[in-house]
Amino acid sequence: MTERTHAFLAARYYEYLTRQFGQKGKETFVHATRHYAEQRGRRMARRALRDGEELNWTSYYRYGEWVSSPECIAEGTSNQHSFIRYEPEGVLKITRCPWKAQFAEMGVDGTAGALYCSVLDDSIARGFNPELQYDIDQTMETEEYCIHRLQNLDFTPETDLSKRPGVTKDFDYHCGHL
Repeated sequence: MTERTHAFLAARYYEYLTRQFGQKGKETFVHATRHYAEQRGRRMARRALRDGEELNWTSYYRYGEWVSSPECIAEGTSNQHSFIRYEPEGVLKITRCPWKAQFAEMGVDGTAGALYCSVLDDSIARGFNPELQYDIDQTMETEEYCIHRLQNLDFTPETDLSKRPGVTKDFDYHCGHL
């Protein structure tokens, strides 16, 4: 299982919920996506606190639960992003995303993908620490690339954001959690 499998499952949930329940299904999909993402953020926070770390942006990145899978790297759909600004706020530009690729392949990028991407990352951050402000200005669902803004970023290009040992989970886990 990979990021694309994860996106496939999310898209199918969206299709089923909206086909069966219309607008209520769409609202349920957004609620479920937020709930799922906040759970991820809370797991990350528990690990950081266990290790005596502060719940700041540096720890948020160090305790993130996934890395690009070898399969998505090999097929050229792995996540590509970079910080284009660090001050006065962090601005993250995402130019390639396996979820976007899968949503587009399934023809749900403007629907399931648009909703999923509009709430996922800010919900992970909220679960990690509700005091962190994560804003999503645009996504690849409607623009060429995603722009995410992180308020009060506490790291620079020189900061070591390496994952802490034992924090990442494979996509078997992530797909099962979803």
